[in-house]
Amino acid sequence: MVNGILDSVAEFEGAQIRARIKLALDQKRKRGEKLGGRVPYGYDAVAGRLVPRSDEQATIALIRDLAGAGMSQRAIVRELASRGVVSRAGKPFAQMQVWRILAA
Repeated sequence: MVNGILDSVAEFEGAQIRARIKLALDQKRKRGEKLGGRVPYGYDAVAGRLVPRSDEQATIALIRDLAGAGMSQRAIVRELASRGVVSRAGKPFAQMQVWRILAA
């Protein structure tokens, strides 16, 4: 009997915690704050908000322009490398990075 009551209390408490977390995340989302994870390419996190980076935004625009001109993702990677455009880590872009930028 006692175990059943404790289980019920624990279940209720867990539901209350989930509701508070959901409410807090919803409020942060409404304020436009970053909720976690990596900062997407083209942005910096400043005081919990995403702020565009002009240099990376220019690279995103270039990638989209090249794709719009009919270049494949592999060809875009080669073109970026030939222009000396590197990722945030200072390495040549990988095809997956180009795909993620185009998918966004």
